[in-house]
Amino acid sequence: MTFFKIFAFLLMTVSIYSYVGQLVPQFEEHPPVKKVITVATSAAELAAIGEELVQVKGGCLICHKVTDVGNDRGPDLRQAAGKAATRKQGMSAETYLLESLIKPEVFTVPGFPQMMPPALQPPANFNRAEVKAVIAYLQTLGGAEVTVKIETADIPVVKEVDATSPVIALESPWSHEGVRLGLVILAFNLVMLAVLAIAGRRKTS
Repeated sequence: MTFFKIFAFLLMTVSIYSYVGQLVPQFEEHPPVKKVITVATSAAELAAIGEELVQVKGGCLICHKVTDVGNDRGPDLRQAAGKAATRKQGMSAETYLLESLIKPEVFTVPGFPQMMPPALQPPANFNRAEVKAVIAYLQTLGGAEVTVKIETADIPVVKEVDATSPVIALESPWSHEGVRLGLVILAFNLVMLAVLAIAGRRKTS
């Protein structure tokens, strides 16, 4: 009789832990939403995306700077748009910035070594829409008007998932923390109960 009382107590304890665990809020972490560039993206939004690309994905600030404090291995990006029209005769500022990002080996700013990799290749690995977003940022950074435009050809083609065979991720019924905790406690208590039962039998024998 004592064994069944202990077993019932263990089941009640596990049930309480499981119930309390269900009441605890479960938090999920999601990756940041990727900003999509389209032909309808405004100039201000395009420049904001370009700023993030320069600071994060492109790693541009390893060699360049956008404030008084920063790296001087490459030209100051605050002056990039302002001096772009004077870099190569007969070439507009926007065209020069596009070329300097995609084919940096074509022209090197005097006083600086040629060490920048093409923006369309690793490590930056931009697409053309992202390159133009960077140009928009450089134009605003230099106080100029954003003239760059996103065209349909600049936007990479995204492969669509076959809707006829969707992949559905089902959550395991045992994935909840409260249930897992209850099962662990149950297993531990059952082991302890078995040890006590064996010890009791040895004493009676």
